[in-house]
Amino acid sequence: MQQRYLFWDELRSDQISAAITQFGPVDAWMALKRARPSSLLTAWDDQTLVAISVMTHDRLAIQGTVVDVATIRRQSYIAIYDKTADVELTMMHAAAAHDEGIGIVLRTGDAAFWAAYGFAPISFEVTTTWPQTPQMSRPQPGTIQRIAANSDILQRVSDIQRVRPTGTVDIVDWEDIGPSDWLLLNNRDGQLRGAAQLESTELGTVCRRAVVTDDGAAGDLIDGLVDTFGASRLSFTLSPEHPIVRMALAVGAETRMHAAPSFGVLAGIIDLPTMLTALVPAFSARIAASGYAVWVGGVRLEISDERAMIMLNAGVVTIIDGTREAAVRIRGIELPALAQLCFGYRSVSALRRAGMLVCDDTELPLCEILFPCITPVLPFFRS
Repeated sequence: MQQRYLFWDELRSDQISAAITQFGPVDAWMALKRARPSSLLTAWDDQTLVAISVMTHDRLAIQGTVVDVATIRRQSYIAIYDKTADVELTMMHAAAAHDEGIGIVLRTGDAAFWAAYGFAPISFEVTTTWPQTPQMSRPQPGTIQRIAANSDILQRVSDIQRVRPTGTVDIVDWEDIGPSDWLLLNNRDGQLRGAAQLESTELGTVCRRAVVTDDGAAGDLIDGLVDTFGASRLSFTLSPEHPIVRMALAVGAETRMHAAPSFGVLAGIIDLPTMLTALVPAFSARIAASGYAVWVGGVRLEISDERAMIMLNAGVVTIIDGTREAAVRIRGIELPALAQLCFGYRSVSALRRAGMLVCDDTELPLCEILFPCITPVLPFFRS
């Protein structure tokens, strides 16, 4: 079967009608921030629509450095699911993201299958629960409010998170198309002190995203969550670095963390220089806090068909092409390893031991500073 792939702005009116009939309205997707015609990709067998893929343009903070990513949120098929079509849709969308200056694509999927296409797990799974009912304080009347998500709430949440990041990898601007509830913590004059995004499951209520202005607000927000939902049916899937998790541990909660299972959040690097350029602020901060603050030289990353150089000049970091001689080389790096380095999922040493890159022992200290392990935690994509 020879398929044609068309973006939303390439469709005729009758094709748009067919897509809406098969997959439902797309207005909500196209209303998201930074939505563009490439956000929706369709696959056709002659005149028959067989699949649709949705890609959103999101922003993450990796240790405070804001990085643009393209996220494959949804892929739907009329016919039986076909992994080959899945790959083709993803790669077509990745090419569009590359043309728009984005160097990283996220999706969920089978890690073993997608490794052949350069994708790798980049998120640990963390669950924080209470083994027994904690002794918590009841929140003051009028300070707790449960509300459906809206643009105002999301903006206020983003404002708090910019001031006080909540983990090593944070969602800066990541909209959910589906409905969600938030539990808000306000002070007496109505100012927002904290907020928790909630998801109802068969096992109870899961908090999958939260922000707080300070540790006191974290404690008060936990009080409100426990009082509203009960500790036995409340859990968090937040980073161990999150102030909510730290405060929960202080009052008797337990955290379990493990590497992603076979199906999880995956990342693929589609442009090496773009990815490195996005991380320059992080590289600068890491070098400034290390013994290499005055070091001068180049660190070259060498993948199968591309080279790029991180140039260090007494604390000034730039990205140049990798054709020059380098003082330090990360050689033979595979694309899945590159994705995990970018997000701090595994260290240079761990990837070298796994045979996914080559780096000399004498070069490891500098490489580990540039690409530290930071235990990233990202939620599954909701659509």
